[in-house]
Amino acid sequence: MDEVTRPLSTVDDALTRLLACQPRRMSIAVLDSALRAGIVSDERVRGANARVPAVFRLSPRDLDPRAESGIESLVRVAIRDAGLRVASQVVIPGVGRVDFLVEGRVIVEVDGREWHRGEQERDYRRDLEALQRGYRVVRVDYEHAVAHAELVVAAVVRSASAAVGVGEGVTFLRSSGPPSLDVRGNVGGQALYS
Repeated sequence: MDEVTRPLSTVDDALTRLLACQPRRMSIAVLDSALRAGIVSDERVRGANARVPAVFRLSPRDLDPRAESGIESLVRVAIRDAGLRVASQVVIPGVGRVDFLVEGRVIVEVDGREWHRGEQERDYRRDLEALQRGYRVVRVDYEHAVAHAELVVAAVVRSASAAVGVGEGVTFLRSSGPPSLDVRGNVGGQALYS
């Protein structure tokens, strides 16, 4: 087999084929990553957009080079396509930088890599800090981002539309208020977990 010593197509051709041949959300994920890495410029993306039929074109607001991974892009696209406002890489005092802040109150974190023990503990602490400050938190892994975007969107929509405040947006097991637990995690004599 001959050794390949030069690219088989130009960057411009590759971008045009990407837009014309891949689903919109995948094109956005690839372009976000390429823009972030400096492999392509906004100008090249605009040029590719101009070369494809209108049905395949992307809006400049579809792209966000702040996305730190392709799966972040997939999640952002799914949430935006559901009609929700999404801000990327937001710094929240006391919590830190989060992947997304949806509708100003739901934090969405996309965990695409394996958690290490220290990172998982840090993430749990950040989630608790966010919840204490009145935010809701939705964590998404690779499988959900890629294969179950509709479930992610449903969870985010539910979280964004839930009422805010003590006792609101929470379902209790008894109508008189929060259940009391005994030391074994039982509610009113019945085990929560088997």
